[in-house]
Amino acid sequence: MKRFIADASHQIRTAQSATQAQLDIASQSQNLADLPEHLGKIRKEHERLTRLTNQLLTHAMVVHRSDTVVNEQMDIEGIMKQLLTECVRDNAHRQVEFSYQCEQTLPLFMGDSISLREAVRNLLDNAVYYGPEQNLIEIHLRADISGIDIMIDDAGPGIPFELREKALERFQRLDNGLSGSGLGLSIVASVTEAHGGDFFLEDSPFGGLRARVHLPKEGTVCRSE
Repeated sequence: MKRFIADASHQIRTAQSATQAQLDIASQSQNLADLPEHLGKIRKEHERLTRLTNQLLTHAMVVHRSDTVVNEQMDIEGIMKQLLTECVRDNAHRQVEFSYQCEQTLPLFMGDSISLREAVRNLLDNAVYYGPEQNLIEIHLRADISGIDIMIDDAGPGIPFELREKALERFQRLDNGLSGSGLGLSIVASVTEAHGGDFFLEDSPFGGLRARVHLPKEGTVCRSE
């Protein structure tokens, strides 16, 4: 916890300092023609700080809920459809195509619906943030005798195989030219572990990254008709 607080404080101060620096430059500029460029940089830093703050709050919530052992019946298909609807709405201004695939009726699952929802939302947000302008993102659900797979595919640059383990560590950021927080995938890993499952980063059939959350069969219950 001490290490997390120290790392989080550093991340927040860095983002705040960058925003303040851009504000100072804009306020001291004598050339009004440069103002749109300065405002664009300020907006970018503000978006970075907002994303970081949201992920820090999500991380704290996930840790708390895993400690309290929340266990309830979850309709995973319903949760995923709701998330997809929200993502389509929130990214209507982008050239991103979302799709959904589920070949069978899924059983109910025992777990924490709020934490699972936040984990998958992080995967979807990552797919948008790190993907190309014209992106294709799909939620794919699959059930077999071992459990349930939740897969998020995108058409982005992906993550090299040798860096995938590092990408799951908290506050680890890859050299991809984008200023992420390094928290999104670690949140997913924590939620998956709390459910007794496994989290994998794989190649996507779309050419980008597939993030796969596997929840074991022991967490399912029969769906009543």
